[in-house]
Amino acid sequence: MLIRMRRPFVLIFAVLVLIMLTCPGCSCSGSGAEDDKEELRTVADKEASDPQGSYEIKGMISKGKKTSEEDIGLMKKKGLDCKLVLEADGKGVLDLFGNRTDITWNDDSITAGGKSYGYALEGDVLTVEYGDSSLTFTRVR
Repeated sequence: MLIRMRRPFVLIFAVLVLIMLTCPGCSCSGSGAEDDKEELRTVADKEASDPQGSYEIKGMISKGKKTSEEDIGLMKKKGLDCKLVLEADGKGVLDLFGNRTDITWNDDSITAGGKSYGYALEGDVLTVEYGDSSLTFTRVR
């Protein structure tokens, strides 16, 4: 009698083990949730290092003098805003206080009006430098 009861239990146990080993996300082999988290981290890292997107002015330094956030807020209220759009095709638009300029960009520089300017991207903050001046933009999500 004990042997007869044991046989179905072993069979059921074997079937459960087989299901666990073949079911995606059910095994302990590192697939499933951990792989999904790694994929999300990879996408977030790529977005953080990819400058493509829309930006609004955050700060300015002109001839060594920094413009305060309060001044930038006042300019925005008066409709004097600065925006930068970098498209996937390497083109874009720089809107400085209503003056729109078509631009091109690559991994190293932004070209506007025939002149190229270096830029740096740290997270969602993009800084364009020209001489002793710079414009700092924040990515709009």
